[in-house]
Amino acid sequence: LAVALLILSNAYSFLRVAVLLLLELALALHDFVRGLIAGQDFFKELKFITTRVVIAILLRELATIGAKMDVARGLPIIHLNFLGYDEQAHRRGPSSLFAHWTLKGIDDAIARIWRAAHRSARRHYDVWVYSDHGQEHTRSYDKAHGRSFAEAVSEVFARHAGQPIRYRSSGQRGVQLQRVRLFGGKRVQRLFPVNNLRQEETDDPKLTVAPLGPVAMIYYNREWTAAERAALARALVEEARAPLVLIKDEAGRARAWTEDGEFALPEDAEKILGADHPFLEEATQDLIALCHQPDAGDFIACGWRAGSQAYSFAIENGAHGGAGPDEARAFALLPRDIPLPSNGRDYLRPHDLRHAALQFLGRSEIKDSKAPRRDTAQTLRVMTYNVHSCIGMDGKLAPERIARVIARYAPDI
Repeated sequence: LAVALLILSNAYSFLRVAVLLLLELALALHDFVRGLIAGQDFFKELKFITTRVVIAILLRELATIGAKMDVARGLPIIHLNFLGYDEQAHRRGPSSLFAHWTLKGIDDAIARIWRAAHRSARRHYDVWVYSDHGQEHTRSYDKAHGRSFAEAVSEVFARHAGQPIRYRSSGQRGVQLQRVRLFGGKRVQRLFPVNNLRQEETDDPKLTVAPLGPVAMIYYNREWTAAERAALARALVEEARAPLVLIKDEAGRARAWTEDGEFALPEDAEKILGADHPFLEEATQDLIALCHQPDAGDFIACGWRAGSQAYSFAIENGAHGGAGPDEARAFALLPRDIPLPSNGRDYLRPHDLRHAALQFLGRSEIKDSKAPRRDTAQTLRVMTYNVHSCIGMDGKLAPERIARVIARYAPDI
């Protein structure tokens, strides 16, 4: 009965889902043929049809319906994540037509949620729209060099050890098919297996390579002298053709190798990331912090550096997780009176957005940095405002909206 009532109360939405699924299926089949013509693997392209349709359309529409229901119930916080653009951008590239087609659908879903939020009779909602990262257009390391990065790394270590090296890799598929886990069900998991550890030998591998998109962690179970670490880092650049290799140095510092030689961070940040990097200082400190993270690899290979072709160690055409200027960008669309930290930057870090949300919810001790500052001993601010019974132009009685307008001006009276 609950399912029947759900379908009846959202009949238009479900009809919309059915039509969009058919349209997306047709586009996916067209994309499948293009992929085959371009030389892609038949079975991987076939599997991508299902994941694309379900993630880009079905999950998006179900999340939208669920958010509108939560708005009707008046829940205090509603949060949802649209995966479609990210999925398409990984597969076909961040500027591909298919990724941008999916982005139009996400824009429409946000508009429907915004309208539902402003029609809510239970609560006055603010709608925040933000992304967590951008994407870098990349070339797959496997396609560029004819072998996986894990194989290239194992050959480097084997040459330096003078004997074959047992190694293990977490695979090179990136996020492709990883989100199938959201579908649930044993049959689905068998059809699209997620865990795909590849290893040459099953017992006690000495070398482990974890290719995480444009960043690859390399672990080896032995202690290294400084000279040995430097020699291996150079070899990973020269022989395995990694664009950038990092290792930790003393506290607050890291060492880096590219085809141009050895560098030190943070002093040589411009030579590695480029003087025009929009977040040079922040990206440098993040790379150093990554090297010193306790679970980071003994060596960290990066697929991006300034002036070089961007690579992903996974099989994908769009990637994020590294220090590239495009993948490090994001956006946030917030109401203008949301208090943001006064940190001297013209951009936000993720924790800035978190602090702003906590302060808006009354759960943060951070003071409002945007309130007008004045000498209260000399100035008294008095505000008059005809609030029209707190009824807005939309006909909704909302005293909290009037209170927020008044609060922007920080009046004493």
